[in-house]
Amino acid sequence: MQNAANVIENPNTGAISDDVAESLYLIRSRIVNTSLVVLAVLTFPTVVAIIARGNELVWNPFSFMHIVLYVFVLLPAAVWHRRFSFTFRTGILLSVSYLAGVAGILSGGLVSAGILLLIFACIITTALFGRQWGYWCVLACTLPICAVGIFIVSGQHTVNFDIEQFVVAPTSWITRIFWFAGISAAMVHGSGMLHSHLLGSVEKLSDSSRDLSEANTRLRDEIAEREQIQVDLKSSEERYRLLSENVTDVVSILGLDMSPVYVSPSIFEQRGFTPSEWMDLPAEQLITPKSLASITSEIAEALTQFERGEVGPGDSQTTEFEGYRKDGSTVWLERVTSFLLDDAGKPTQIIGVTRDISARKLAEEEKQLLEGKMLQMQKMESLGLLAGGIAHDFNNFLPA
Repeated sequence: MQNAANVIENPNTGAISDDVAESLYLIRSRIVNTSLVVLAVLTFPTVVAIIARGNELVWNPFSFMHIVLYVFVLLPAAVWHRRFSFTFRTGILLSVSYLAGVAGILSGGLVSAGILLLIFACIITTALFGRQWGYWCVLACTLPICAVGIFIVSGQHTVNFDIEQFVVAPTSWITRIFWFAGISAAMVHGSGMLHSHLLGSVEKLSDSSRDLSEANTRLRDEIAEREQIQVDLKSSEERYRLLSENVTDVVSILGLDMSPVYVSPSIFEQRGFTPSEWMDLPAEQLITPKSLASITSEIAEALTQFERGEVGPGDSQTTEFEGYRKDGSTVWLERVTSFLLDDAGKPTQIIGVTRDISARKLAEEEKQLLEGKMLQMQKMESLGLLAGGIAHDFNNFLPA
C-alpha cells in the first residue's frame, strides 16, 4: 500500500501527507476493483459473441486471445481481487485493456471495441497515476493504432469479417451497447469518487486554512502582547535603574541564607563598598555579630509566620541593625524588607531598602543623655528641697 501511495507526489514538495496518501490509495483501489468487475462484465458478451460467430466467421488468433485473456486473467482478477495487491490488480487491468484493445483493432479494425478499450486504458492510467503517465499511455495506444492502420490501408493485413453483416448483427449491437454503458458507468463512478474526494479535500483545506488564519491571528496578538510586555518591562527596568542609582537609600536583594544577589550603586555612598565588593563579601563582614544574629532570627520567625499565614506577600518588616563600613567603622542602618515569591507563591529571596540612621541614632542618644541629665537635676533639686525642708523643721524644733 505504501508503494502504491508513493506514486502520487505533490508537485511542490515531492511528497504528500500520510492521511492524504491513505485516502488516495483507497480511492484508487476502489477504481481498480470497480473497473475490473466492469471490464469482466463487459467482456462476457463479447466472448459469447465470438463463440456464437464461430460458425459464421473464421476464427483468428485475436479472437482466441480475447477468450484466453478473459478466462485465465481478467475473470480471476475480478472475482478474487481482494487477494491480490494493488500493483498486481492495476497491472492486470491495464494489460488486459491494452492487449484486448490492440487485438480488437487487429481483428475488426476501427469498428471494433478496441478503440474503446484503449481509451479506457488511457483514462484509467491518468486517474491512477497522473497526467504524465496518461500521456505515455496515449502514446503507447496511438502507435499500434497507426501501425494497424498502415497495414490495413497498404493491404498487408485484412479484416476477416463482413462489415455489413457486423453492422446488422444483433450480437454486435448488444456488445456495443454493453461496452458503452459499462465504460461510461465506470468512468462516471471513478470520476464521482475523485470529485467527492476533491470536495472533501477542499473542505478540509478550507477548515485548515480557517484554523491556520485564526492561529496566525492569535499568534500575532500574542506577539504584540509580548512585545508590549517587553517594552513595559524595559521601561520599568529603566525607571527602576534610574531610581536605584540616584537615591541615597540602598536597594538590595538577598537569599534566604543572607547571600547577596543584588545591590544598588548607592551602597558606595552609604558604606564605601562598590557593588561588586559588597556582592563578594559574606554577611559576617557586612553586619556586626549581634545584629547578624538578630536579623537571622527575625528572618526565620518571618518565614514561620508566612507559612502559617500570619504574614502576607505584601507585608514588610522594619529592622534596625549595625553594619560595617569599608574602613571598618560601624554605622546604624534601618532596613525595610519583604519576601520575593516564586510562581508557587513560596518565598525565595528578600528585597529591602536600607537607610543610614546614624544621625537619628546620635540624636536619640543625645536625647537620652539630656533626659538623663534632666532627671539627675530633678533628683538633685528634689533632694535640695527635701534637705531645706528638713533644715527648716529642725530650726523650728530647736527654740522649742
